[in-house]
Amino acid sequence: MLNIASISAFVKPLNLLLSKQSFSSRLLSLNIATSIHTKAPKAKSLINPKDLLDKTDVFIFDCDGVIWKGDSLIEKVPQVLDKLRAAGKTIFFVTNNSTKSRKGYLKKFTGLGLNVKAEGITLS
Repeated sequence: MLNIASISAFVKPLNLLLSKQSFSSRLLSLNIATSIHTKAPKAKSLINPKDLLDKTDVFIFDCDGVIWKGDSLIEKVPQVLDKLRAAGKTIFFVTNNSTKSRKGYLKKFTGLGLNVKAEGITLS
């Protein structure tokens, strides 16, 4: 089961780390943090997508390059989101692009024809 609190505890320090250091020291720190905090076994190939749906309650999507590219919606995104919602899954959207407010991102989602609630959008 996904523990949102533990993800938040890991992401907030990384965001702070990434915003305050030079690029090369950020990469070094990120590599160190990753090696300290990730001890997961090697990922297995997904043979049956239904297995992922059955075992996962919460899906977190990056926006840029996953939901849209520039001002264009990526193909099949609405169908995937509809299928996840129909299965009772919780969906969050995250972005580290701070050029817009949450309200601005909500307007972008709406403009692309996606029904998203503001509380489901997280900005850096």
